[in-house]
Amino acid sequence: MTVTITILCSIISGLVVWICQQFYSNNKDRRTKNNLNVVNLSSSKKIVTSSILIDLKPGRNLELAFEMLGKPLKINTKDSQVFTNKEILINSYLFAVKNARIKITSKDKTVINSITIFPTDSSFRLEAHPNPMNNETITFNQSKLDRQIDKEWQHTVLVARHDESFVLTKYIGNSLYTTYTYFGDIPLGWRNYKKIHNTNGFINGFIKGICLSDTKEDIYYIYAYELR
Repeated sequence: MTVTITILCSIISGLVVWICQQFYSNNKDRRTKNNLNVVNLSSSKKIVTSSILIDLKPGRNLELAFEMLGKPLKINTKDSQVFTNKEILINSYLFAVKNARIKITSKDKTVINSITIFPTDSSFRLEAHPNPMNNETITFNQSKLDRQIDKEWQHTVLVARHDESFVLTKYIGNSLYTTYTYFGDIPLGWRNYKKIHNTNGFINGFIKGICLSDTKEDIYYIYAYELR
């Protein structure tokens, strides 16, 4: 009888130890998996330059974005068009690198339809690209709009709970066939723009971001809430 009890106690003790080990192992696996899904905005050491607008321009293969930028910070199946302010079904990928936040959209998960970039410092320089002032070079977060804004650029303002930006856009034909859109500060505020409906209120506003897209309908912004 004593031997039987001893054997049973040994079996029960062994089961308890095994269950505890399994519980610990499963928790560890879950923590590891969860950690892999978390992207720290400040952890990426990648730095992008203006060449990304060529490498990942509309029409390029979406897989190139994952190869160059790594794992997206967020993936959404909806996004809001800038000019219509309508939320539509589209695959939207948000990336974070050391010197920029980048959004790429694709209608079919194969081809890039737009790329939006908001540099986080003044290291991102754009040379020989169309812009509202026809300048040879633009340095984001440093260059300001002057009074020579090309009248061919369409304009509006984007206003959200934590965002306020001017929007200047123009379709560039031969040989780029791309819609260029610039975002930036509104020194006189969006309410002033709504009253006068011209770009005077944009003067001296810092240029903050850019979007290259197939069409005017494919322009997308990076909102503050998306970076939380």
